[in-house]
Amino acid sequence: MSKNQTMKKVAMAVVAVNVAASSLITAMPAKSMAAENQGTEAGNKAEQKLMGGLKSSQNLLRNTQFNGMDGWQVSVNGAYASSIFEFNDAVTGNNNVWNNVQSSVGGNDFASVKPNNDGSIDLKTDIAKQKNPNVSLDIYLSQGFTTIPGHVYQVSFSTRYLVDSFYSVRINDDNNPWGGTLVYDSGDFSDRAVARTATFIARSDTSRIHLKNFTSGNGVGSVRFSGLSIRDVSTIDTTVLDGIDTNSTNAIGTGEPGGNIVLRNGAAEIGTGTVDANGNYNITIPKQAYGSTITATVTATATGVTSTANQVVSQGTIITPVISELTNQSTHASGTGEPGSALTFKANGIDYPTTVTLDGTWSVTIPKQAANAVVEATSVLNGISSAKATATVSYEAPNTPVLDNVTNTSTQVTGTGDPGNTITIKVEPSNISYRGTVDGFGKFAISIDTPDAGATVEAVAQDSTGKTSPKATQIVLDVIAPDAPSVNAVKGTDTVISGTGEANCDVAVKLPSGGIIEGRTDSDGNFRITMPKQAIGAHIEVSLTDAAGNKGEATTVIVQADVLANPTVNRVSNQDTKVTGTGVAGATVKVKINNTTYTGTVQADGSYEVTVPKLAAGTNVSVEQTKSGITSGSVTTIVQDDTAPNAPSINDYYTTDAYAKGTATGASKVTLYVNGKAVRTAAVNADGNYSIYTGDQTSLATAGTTFQISATNVAGMESTKTTGTVKSKLTAPVINKYVATDAYARGTASAGSKQVVLYVDGKTIRTAAVNADGTYAIYTGDQAKLATAGNTFQISSKDAVGNESPKATGTVVSVLAAPTIATYYTTDVYATGTTPAGATKVALYVDGKFVRYATVTDGKFSIYTGDQAKLATAGNTFQIASVDAKGTIGNMATATVQADNRAAYQLTATGFNMATDQNVSGTAGSSITRVKIFVNGDVKRQTSVADGAYAIYAKDVITSESDTVEMAGYDAQGFERNRVTVPVTSVAPATYNVTADQYNVFSGEYVTGTADAAVTRVKLVVNGVDARTTTTANGAYSIYAQDKITSASDNVQIVALDKDNVARKTIAVQVVNDNPAAKVITPADYTIGTDNIIGAFGSDIKKVQLFVDGTFARQAAISGNSFTVYAADKVTSASQKVEMVGFDASGAEIARQAVNVK
Repeated sequence: MSKNQTMKKVAMAVVAVNVAASSLITAMPAKSMAAENQGTEAGNKAEQKLMGGLKSSQNLLRNTQFNGMDGWQVSVNGAYASSIFEFNDAVTGNNNVWNNVQSSVGGNDFASVKPNNDGSIDLKTDIAKQKNPNVSLDIYLSQGFTTIPGHVYQVSFSTRYLVDSFYSVRINDDNNPWGGTLVYDSGDFSDRAVARTATFIARSDTSRIHLKNFTSGNGVGSVRFSGLSIRDVSTIDTTVLDGIDTNSTNAIGTGEPGGNIVLRNGAAEIGTGTVDANGNYNITIPKQAYGSTITATVTATATGVTSTANQVVSQGTIITPVISELTNQSTHASGTGEPGSALTFKANGIDYPTTVTLDGTWSVTIPKQAANAVVEATSVLNGISSAKATATVSYEAPNTPVLDNVTNTSTQVTGTGDPGNTITIKVEPSNISYRGTVDGFGKFAISIDTPDAGATVEAVAQDSTGKTSPKATQIVLDVIAPDAPSVNAVKGTDTVISGTGEANCDVAVKLPSGGIIEGRTDSDGNFRITMPKQAIGAHIEVSLTDAAGNKGEATTVIVQADVLANPTVNRVSNQDTKVTGTGVAGATVKVKINNTTYTGTVQADGSYEVTVPKLAAGTNVSVEQTKSGITSGSVTTIVQDDTAPNAPSINDYYTTDAYAKGTATGASKVTLYVNGKAVRTAAVNADGNYSIYTGDQTSLATAGTTFQISATNVAGMESTKTTGTVKSKLTAPVINKYVATDAYARGTASAGSKQVVLYVDGKTIRTAAVNADGTYAIYTGDQAKLATAGNTFQISSKDAVGNESPKATGTVVSVLAAPTIATYYTTDVYATGTTPAGATKVALYVDGKFVRYATVTDGKFSIYTGDQAKLATAGNTFQIASVDAKGTIGNMATATVQADNRAAYQLTATGFNMATDQNVSGTAGSSITRVKIFVNGDVKRQTSVADGAYAIYAKDVITSESDTVEMAGYDAQGFERNRVTVPVTSVAPATYNVTADQYNVFSGEYVTGTADAAVTRVKLVVNGVDARTTTTANGAYSIYAQDKITSASDNVQIVALDKDNVARKTIAVQVVNDNPAAKVITPADYTIGTDNIIGAFGSDIKKVQLFVDGTFARQAAISGNSFTVYAADKVTSASQKVEMVGFDASGAEIARQAVNVK
């Protein structure tokens, strides 16, 4: 049988019981009653099965609050004559007042009830007011409730004796307290309060509790009943276990009040406890592993019945990773995080994934990061993400510079590094260091002497604090191809080709056929390679390739007849006294010059050397060799001019110059040397003048520093170096205002000045040193003449070598006292104050520099400062001096800018959310009358301040989260007084919508519904009391409510909670008590020829009609929940469609059932 079928039969059984309990059915014949009871036996069995699953903690009695008389009936019985019984007498149900019982036996004044709406009710009888005082009458308050035969029930009640009375509690299965089967009798009590809990065994499908009050004699007696409950203790409440995640240390839920609860993970017990009197439990447990199944088993202490609930452990919130300190030298990132989680470390937009180890640590290899870069780390475990961790890369030391390739032709080392760092270059094994600075673009280029291939170039960066980077290295690449080899003559009979070239190179001999024979030069550069004989006149190409793969130019030799090869002759200059070259060993060499012959012999190594006098440049020299009577051809060369040019001249060079100039007669270029190192070359003009750039040589900005310049002619001959010395080119110093009371003359000297000289009346008085910043102070306090206004004096400056500047003249002036400056705030745009007598104006100085004058009126001044950005920062200072009518500047007063905390100039601005906001709003002090909005530095619009607040439309001008938005406040004069930054975000608002499905008290267990993603939990509230909460999952929730919602009149709400457990939205739950059986109509089979169709119907049906073949035929007579309708004249054939139709109180059809016609 399905659950719905079971419920239907149970409901039918309940209807039958209610029918039996009604006053209408009491008038039915006993036979009909018996038949009805017999007909409900199957329903009762079904009810027993269903009721076995009801909550034992549910009070089977209704309205035990005694809010009026709903659910309770009043009856009057004869105290000693059980034949007197009057059931369900009329009585009003007003709270907290006595309501008279309308009794035909005792009258309308002798008995009354007072529901107190606090869980208690008072019963009272006044025998003197009985209609028949000779009859003793009891008043009973009773209520019927459904029971399951054989089940054990617990009854609880309390009584309070009020006035002379006897009282008791009885439970049976009849409306009459003295009828039916008695299952519980408390016995009579008098003159005392009673609190009792007892059990009874049900004997029928329905039972009734009777509360009695009796007064003997003619007195007045009353009693108070309270704490009434009846519960089925043969069942147990359904156990509910709330969700558990990996962070949970408590298991929370509901179950049988007073039951013992055991929590297990598999077979392992993880916690025990007791369910409290309200059916709630909260048990401490250790944290459990993800995916584990946790079982909660509650055992009723009285019966041993158990109920179990399960939850699979979900992943809880995981910890935010921690990133250990990172520097710009770090090559590993590490830290801690959630053990086992997948962690992604992100730096410079690149992800570096790893897994957090079981001890909670992690590490990834990363490239070095820039200082102040922000890195991130996020973990994910079982689909749950951690919060994002961030860290800022700190500065440890300069980054290792990056070197570009260096070759054996390089004259500069280039690369990249941190801007501003000093780069030191060394070319090992040399001990020479070269230095340069990384420019603002992170690049450097440092001149070096051309290195040898294979040498190691080292680079180290140093920052301004002296910290150095790790060393960067580059091996010098060989990019110079070997020179073309020298190949000995090849004869037609030779089978070996030989020659010389760069040592340790591969030799390729290309034959006329295209074939290539390979060989190698030895450590001395010689080679000898076997080859086949070649035809006379054939061309053979010989080339060299070094270890770096550089292939040199080929030397082509022509296979000759068996004759003597020509000798070679080396370069001859006008400085040489020997002619050298190579030839055939043992041959005689003849050198012919201007018809004169000089001879020599070719040595065993193939070289020769012939002594000659110095020859004029341009002389023709010819050489031939003879051996074994064979003379070679003649080779010639021209004598070259190797005379070095004269040393150049250098014009005077000053510290401020950017070019060194002079003359270099006969030279083609000049070379600049600084600190002994060649810096650059420059061409010499046709007129012999030159100009070479020096502006990038910082040392040449210091007087006394030396440098050299050499001249080189077209033959490459370099002259001796000429040394130049940097001179000072000084201008007259500046003398600050000097007043008669001063003891020092102060001012600034031009660049290169090392001291200043004081002259009074044309005589040298003393000298004083010039400070590093160019300022000076020279003592004058012993010069009486300088105490008189109008007198003059002179000051000059000298450089390190004694060069003196022109003299500057100072005039002694009279002294005005310093003005008084009023307190100046960061938002002020005028400085105000008072001046001493004689002052006609004041002068403003910022950073020691004159800014402007302002007129003094009546001893007061106001000078504009609004264009001085420095004066918008608290702590900065400025000066104001008094000035007399002659323009003489008096003493200065110094003022310090104060932070403006004055309420009148305060300005605030709320954050602007692009997703939701229209306006930027905020508050403004009383002196701010207007505000302007600036976006990325541009003013967009303005508005007035009203009542200390403003709101300015910004939806169209703030278009990006990256916009810089500021609000500026202005006073009535239009001066800006304050400026604040507006935080800009773009966050879609979270929604907290929640729905609730209809809840049926009759059949429901859970309130269900949907919830938006931002709703993480929902709370059930019944009649204003919080019942329980549960979590949402996948946009839905289901919360147990059977023990809390007991009536369709209950006020039930669902409260949506966010992640912080804050209530966001409350909705009402529609509660109904819809018993399907109340809408059922059950006709008996009908036999043609009999009079009536009879049957039964549910309590919601108020009218029954007969329909034949779809047409209304007749209205049925109703008695209680049974109907009878005459049908003999309407139903005449078994083929007719016969139906009984039920209607509710509003006349709406709610049931239709076909009649089986026989």
